Amino acid sequence: MKITKRRLKNLMNYLIVVLILFMLVSCSLETSIVGKWNEIDGNETMEFFKDGTVSVNSGYVNTSGSYSLVDNDRIKLTFNGLFALAGPVVADISVHGDEMAITMPNGKTSKYKRAK
Repeated sequence: MKITKRRLKNLMNYLIVVLILFMLVSCSLETSIVGKWNEIDGNETMEFFKDGTVSVNSGYVNTSGSYSLVDNDRIKLTFNGLFALAGPVVADISVHGDEMAITMPNGKTSKYKRAK
């Protein structure tokens, strides 16, 4: 099959559009989780910062650490202090508007609402 300059140009344009869309989707989740989140059926508060750090307050336990997105629906959380002994945790994450759900590896899902 002979690849003409026109076909090659169309293919390159297609690849550029796909790469741009991929970058927008991956960046959008990261920017959409930045902010303070209150657990819907609990007392935990999580705050994600632009610099990749996270703070968690469950009323009686406070901890901080870092986060990074593994892909569009998984987040890696690494906590400081005694929580560091457990090592990094990779959890499923979904954000829809002002609601976020995080499902830990043990299957427990916590739902959060963005703080106003």
